[in-house]
Amino acid sequence: IITSVPLNYIFKNTSLDDIDEFRQMLETESCYLAAERATPQQIGELEGILRHMKDNRDDIEALTKDDIRFHLAVANASGNALLRKTLMAIVNEIEDSAYSGYYMETGSIDRSIHFHEQICSAIAAHDQHRARTSMRTHIKDIYIVLRLLQDKKASQR
Repeated sequence: IITSVPLNYIFKNTSLDDIDEFRQMLETESCYLAAERATPQQIGELEGILRHMKDNRDDIEALTKDDIRFHLAVANASGNALLRKTLMAIVNEIEDSAYSGYYMETGSIDRSIHFHEQICSAIAAHDQHRARTSMRTHIKDIYIVLRLLQDKKASQR
């Protein structure tokens, strides 16, 4: 009998490189589909979340929640229920990575908002390739920051 293990459990013992690659595969394609399929209402939702992110740039907890809402809204706009459910299964990893990056390296806040603006703009323009590229660049930036934090912690031991 084959049993499945919840993704959120698997992520607890997974390297940053593997999580980075997984999120790039999942979220760049989700973003690509969102740019193709997003309705005006879904685009409006993304724009509203982005405005809220900008308003909450000084509140890391609120900004983190908005970041998660944005990524879930992109997955929802993809129209693919499996992509959305998979992203929901790893929402804790997304929350941890966003919060850690924002908290430990405040410069990441402005970069993150900028990336979210690029993603939102590409989806609103239904530019699939730009949406995919923007999401890939955003995910890469997250894990560059997290690797630097990981290396810094390791050198302090």
